[in-house]
Amino acid sequence: MSKQKINTTGRTNIQPTGFGRWSTLTSSQKFTLILLIFMLPLLAFLPIAYEQILQIERYGIKEAQGVVYLRTIWQITDGIQNFYTTNTRTQNGQASATDAENSKRQVDQILQTIRGNNDEIASELDLSFTSETLISKWNVSQNETALLYLDELSTYSREVGDKSYLILDPDLDTYYLMDAVLLRLPKNQELLFRTNLLMDKLTVNNALSPLEENELRGYLSALENNLAEIDRGLDVGMGNNENGAMTISIQDAFDEYRSAIEAYSFSVSQKISDQQFIDSQELLSLYESSRKESSEFYDTASAGLENGIQNRVNTQGRQLAAFLMLSAVSFFVAATIGYRMLSALRAPLQKTIEAAEQFSAGNTSFRIQYEARDEFDKVIQAFNQMAG
Repeated sequence: MSKQKINTTGRTNIQPTGFGRWSTLTSSQKFTLILLIFMLPLLAFLPIAYEQILQIERYGIKEAQGVVYLRTIWQITDGIQNFYTTNTRTQNGQASATDAENSKRQVDQILQTIRGNNDEIASELDLSFTSETLISKWNVSQNETALLYLDELSTYSREVGDKSYLILDPDLDTYYLMDAVLLRLPKNQELLFRTNLLMDKLTVNNALSPLEENELRGYLSALENNLAEIDRGLDVGMGNNENGAMTISIQDAFDEYRSAIEAYSFSVSQKISDQQFIDSQELLSLYESSRKESSEFYDTASAGLENGIQNRVNTQGRQLAAFLMLSAVSFFVAATIGYRMLSALRAPLQKTIEAAEQFSAGNTSFRIQYEARDEFDKVIQAFNQMAG
């Protein structure tokens, strides 16, 4: 029968477990390391937080800046179109020199207001032009080169749409307002302007060439198509109004705008078809009404787009703040619970060490008071029994 080997040396060898320098770390250091390990899952959410911040910058801050700058370009374009039209009428004897001077002064006033905030936006969007560019080009523009300047403004408008990420707007309500503000309305603005130029020419010459008549009919057809596309976009946006960009005032402004355009287009169509006599002053009045309603609808749609973008920024900001708050609270709770658990483990260990030091110093009457029922309780009881 085999006999169990008894340890008569009075010593037990305990080999430290773990890897690397783990066995040399203090309890506090081990706790800190474990806490960092538990934080790793939170680090996995950092790319999500970064993406959210990027979304806010691109489809919030930059888009809003783009809307502001596009509003400036619209005003400049409208002013120069009015200047060109008035100047042409002055040369044809249909308007006075005072009218031409007033229209030029109006453009000057618009351009003088674009410094400052617009330059900051141009810098942040990394635009290829500044307010000084716009002003200097206007200063050298005469009546014949004003059309070239209008073409340049159209190019600038597209650049703003690209660099402000407006063209990539992610939500249906703001997307269709962007489509109107960035694309459809400026195009209609140009079509109305060119239609009016041909009608002025018809008034002076009492006739248009077949090519000019075809151009005019093409302008009217394009206006009709754009109105239909804007109407369809507003319907889709209103049905998917997640950012609150679409409002009743936008629909009302569009109805007024469409009525004015349709009335002018119908009169132009009647005029070139010789189906009805239409006085040139009446036609001019209809054009000015269309121009006025265009600007009013543009301002309303632009304000709605800006409001929708701001609402999206607020929503994304709240989501990001909630995520960061949840992460901070989770870390704080984990650290607090872990620290309390570490303290609960260290207290009996410290008492045991203190008792061992007292015992080795000859104080055999020292006892440890410990009331929990865990592994430390067994160790402490064994120590107290050993001390006699």
